[in-house]
Amino acid sequence: MNPDGLKAIVTASVRISLFLVTVGLWGRTSNLLVELPYAWGTTKGLLAEAPASRDFSDFGDLRITLNVNLRGAPSMTLEDFLALRANPHLIIGASLKVVAPRATTIQKGCSMSEPIAGQ
Repeated sequence: MNPDGLKAIVTASVRISLFLVTVGLWGRTSNLLVELPYAWGTTKGLLAEAPASRDFSDFGDLRITLNVNLRGAPSMTLEDFLALRANPHLIIGASLKVVAPRATTIQKGCSMSEPIAGQ
């Protein structure tokens, strides 16, 4: 037991949906990435010496990232790209990430009478 008298077992899963597109932006190679994680699971443990459990599921924080190559990698055809790979040189880029926080959890149920695994 920890000092607070709490014991917990957590089972969770996370899936991330993402969209990535490579485009020419201002004549430079650029990527736009959109990520949206989704998590679900169950927590079980002792709360005030009584068995408790809770199911959870929710979307995580939406993340949008824009990457732009500033020097050394203009938008190019496949032939130009293969030539760059054959003779690589310095590439400098910049990235901007925006995170839209979602700090909410959907509580699907709580039971104070479920037995705790292993007891």
